[in-house]
Amino acid sequence: MNEDPIAEEGSGKRIWIGGVSTILILMFLAWLFTSIPDENSSPTKSSTDSALTFGQTVTIRRPSVCAPTKEGLDAVIRWAGVNRAEFLREIGRTGAVLLGDGDQALMLDPGILRHQIRLSNGEDCWVYREALEP
Repeated sequence: MNEDPIAEEGSGKRIWIGGVSTILILMFLAWLFTSIPDENSSPTKSSTDSALTFGQTVTIRRPSVCAPTKEGLDAVIRWAGVNRAEFLREIGRTGAVLLGDGDQALMLDPGILRHQIRLSNGEDCWVYREALEP
C-alpha cells in the first residue's frame, strides 16, 4: 500500500490548475496578437478622435437636439425613441431646437460628453458629442 490518496488528489488539482492557467495564457496571447495592427494597415482617424477646441467651427453630422442647458438636453434625450409626444413636449418646455445634418456652429465649451455651441442665429445651446465633427 504505497499509494497515498492525498497525494493523488493533490496532483489532480495541480493538473487542473495548470490546465486552466495554460488556457488563460493562450487566450491572452490570442487577444494580444489580434489587437496588434498589421504592418500594412494604416491607422484611421475618426472625426470624434480629433480634439474640439474653443472657437473652432464645427459641423452637425446628423440631426440632433440642442438645448439651452445641460439638464434640458438630458430631459429631451430621455424621451427620444421612447414616447414621441413626450419628446416633442419636452423640446417645447426646455426651449430646445432641432439641428439638421450639415449645419455649422461655433464651439464655446468643449466638454467630455456634451458641448456648448453657438448657432448661426447667435443662440447658445448644448449638444451631445456624437452630433459634431470638426
